[in-house]
Amino acid sequence: DHTKKVKLSDLRGKKVVLLFYPMDFSPVCTNEHCAFGPQVGELTGGQDAVVFGVSTDSPFTHAAFKKQFNIPYDLLADVTRSMVKSYDMFMGEQPFNCGKRGTVVI
Repeated sequence: DHTKKVKLSDLRGKKVVLLFYPMDFSPVCTNEHCAFGPQVGELTGGQDAVVFGVSTDSPFTHAAFKKQFNIPYDLLADVTRSMVKSYDMFMGEQPFNCGKRGTVVI
């Protein structure tokens, strides 16, 4: 279900890796996810960790992006920009109005 809500409190006790990126289907972001996908096990160290990609694109765009590039982790659609703002990953309203590229481990 590509419209399921995810709450950090539901993941208590697990390491959470948030891979913030500007947008689906852009060349750099696509290469980034194609590189991260096969390396998820190494990224999490085989520990009890959950990985999420986060951008301001819609859940529908995320579903197509995930399917086309076989991305093995869920992509969170921050369409309200609340996550990118709270993690200081927001590029600003104009001309971008999207998130920055960065990784946060919780």
